Amino acid sequence: MKRFAILTFSVAALILSACSIQQQPVIQEATTTQTAPQKTKLRIKGHTEVSIVMYQCEQDIGQIEVRFFPHHGVAVLVLEEVTHEMQEQRAASGFWYSNGKYTIRGKGTDAWLEIGRRAPIDCQAENY
Repeated sequence: MKRFAILTFSVAALILSACSIQQQPVIQEATTTQTAPQKTKLRIKGHTEVSIVMYQCEQDIGQIEVRFFPHHGVAVLVLEEVTHEMQEQRAASGFWYSNGKYTIRGKGTDAWLEIGRRAPIDCQAENY
């Protein structure tokens, strides 16, 4: 009976200690292809792939950065040092992400940025 109580207590302590461990995303491997201008790809622990693409946009927008998280259906737009998370939308071809106020659509090296109700702004990938 004493062995059973010790075994039960040990298993309970093990289960409780496992629940208290918090896993934080750690960059496991970073790869960049250098053959031609390419998008930067990072692989974060937990199989999260991030593709970072820099775009040059017209209409005084200048350079923007878009971080694509394809496995999560999310893209993060970095515009004037402010980040805007956008959810993936269903696109017939290419890509389309939006959060209501900001939308980015594109195919290949071409992209169009929409801010609110403004006309789409032409952008061209710089490192794709």
